[in-house]
Amino acid sequence: MEIDTPGHTAMVAPAHPDYVACYAKTPWASYALQPPAGQIRFADPEVEDWTSHLMSAAAGLTSSAYFGTGGDEFNYNCMVGFQVSPQIDHMLMLEYLGLFSSRMNRLRDSWTRTVGH
Repeated sequence: MEIDTPGHTAMVAPAHPDYVACYAKTPWASYALQPPAGQIRFADPEVEDWTSHLMSAAAGLTSSAYFGTGGDEFNYNCMVGFQVSPQIDHMLMLEYLGLFSSRMNRLRDSWTRTVGH
């Protein structure tokens, strides 16, 4: 099973607008690899909790030990959304990617607890 994140999550925005960064922002090619733009905001603890519950609920739908979370379509323009200087941008990106990795590990652990693998 795969629930692709942080990209491909624009469909969350109508129900939870604060959970998705740059929802339907244009031009979409600046904020996503495919339209519509929108990426789940993993840096927000509330969004992390919600996503963890979503993943746990999905785990109950399958007996598979395999689970994909995507993670290959992180869009810096969408998630950080501004430029200060190349050095600061690089530091912000590294900090956010570290946070993203931590969140993904927590989601993996939640999946493992739910399916028991």
